[in-house]
Amino acid sequence: MTSKLPKPSKKLRLSKKGHKKYASSTKRQYWKDSERDFGTFMLEHDAPDPKFAPALSPRGRIGQITGLEMDTVTLNWVGENKQLEELPKWLMRYILKILQRAKDFNRFPLLRLDVTQEITEDNRKKMFNPKNKPINQLSEVEQRLANNDLGIKRLPDLAIIPMDILGQLLDEARKND
Repeated sequence: MTSKLPKPSKKLRLSKKGHKKYASSTKRQYWKDSERDFGTFMLEHDAPDPKFAPALSPRGRIGQITGLEMDTVTLNWVGENKQLEELPKWLMRYILKILQRAKDFNRFPLLRLDVTQEITEDNRKKMFNPKNKPINQLSEVEQRLANNDLGIKRLPDLAIIPMDILGQLLDEARKND
């Protein structure tokens, strides 16, 4: 059974560039709907965390509490949802190529990103404090990241996997618990 994101509540239309847009809706509303769809998806595949239950919206969002700096939280996951107008062409090419090859060989698509850029003190401060604000004016999370609280010198390998396959994997993991 393939899991899918819930159908949006509003009719979709394609913009001139071919992007999905909610009819008569602002870009901000589209982003919120996208976050709500993601929250619903996460709740369908994992249980809500009782510690966050009072703050969770009915659709699984917690992003309305801005100090938390995440969009959704479940028992086992924290999630951040980003809507991109356009992917870099090089990344789009690799995504489409692996989707095609997965279809050709009747396999699951997976794109691994092995990021080799080192995270130095200088580029970390540029990422999390680009305007050189006093450190106490940054959010708590940004302060911890600027100070390298995680001790990360290089990003871990990242994977791009279609949401329906992620849903299947989450459901399987939940059955095995």
